Amino acid sequence: MQYQVLVESRPDKVYVASVIGLPDCVAEGETKEEAVANAKAALVTRLAHGEVVTIEVEHSEINRSGNPWLDNYGRFQSDPTYEDFLAEIEEDRRRSAGDDRSE
Repeated sequence: MQYQVLVESRPDKVYVASVIGLPDCVAEGETKEEAVANAKAALVTRLAHGEVVTIEVEHSEINRSGNPWLDNYGRFQSDPTYEDFLAEIEEDRRRSAGDDRSE
């Protein structure tokens, strides 16, 4: 298997190698090569205690619209407290705008 590794140089003359996709798999070294070798060792250790598996996600499980407003439209239509909630929001907005009129 191949993994991509991001190697960065820090101002303190230390190189940091991070395995892409595994944010907690990071290693340091005095050279780029040492940092990469340390990252490889950390990855090997991690994979020795786990297993990489492939999963399949059905198309019906994927968020179809991609628009959170549409995905949540009508969610509160049967909530009896929703109108009170909207009234509280409106009152808070009036107070924030400096309009102290309350109905």
